[in-house]
Amino acid sequence: MKIIHFSITPLAGAPLRLVNAINASGRHEARLIDLRHYGAEDFGHDVIFSEEEELAVDLAWQADIIHLHNYLHYDSDRFSPIDFRALKKKGKLFIRQFHSDPDLVARIMGVTPTELLAQDIPALVVAQFQERKYPDAMVVPNLFPENNQIMTLLILSGIVTAMPLLLFASAAKKLSLSAIGFMMYINPTIQFVSALYI
Repeated sequence: MKIIHFSITPLAGAPLRLVNAINASGRHEARLIDLRHYGAEDFGHDVIFSEEEELAVDLAWQADIIHLHNYLHYDSDRFSPIDFRALKKKGKLFIRQFHSDPDLVARIMGVTPTELLAQDIPALVVAQFQERKYPDAMVVPNLFPENNQIMTLLILSGIVTAMPLLLFASAAKKLSLSAIGFMMYINPTIQFVSALYI
């Protein structure tokens, strides 16, 4: 099954991570068509529409499923000459994935949030805070890269941050309340003096 993703913004690399996860499963073939390069917010690309328009059009017509991200819908013309509504009429299946708040998505699309939620495209929403704002969308996880050094460091930084807190909690159980109170009072003062003079 061929799944072709379309995105007009990088969305912190989420569309490409999803495409890579689908391809890693080995059961389906997925491609991502980005509208353009995103400069400083570049998380990697598959197909750049502004550079490979003919390939993008071919992929759209070969697709079994077209997966639109955030700001795209059947009548979007950002990928013209690709006509999403014509592809739907030819029997292509569509799904749309929301990554952002509906107020933001609607504002960028030039519609009201009510009009956005009434659109007839089956929808997915990433499981963060947005899922409660898209009542008819199926909630899906927000994937992160498995073999990415930055993500590994980010996960480890959470453990490193938690260690002093766990040690403090363990020590606090052994101290009197007056000693803990004094530490809570003196700690901000020490931090202020350190910031002032260091």
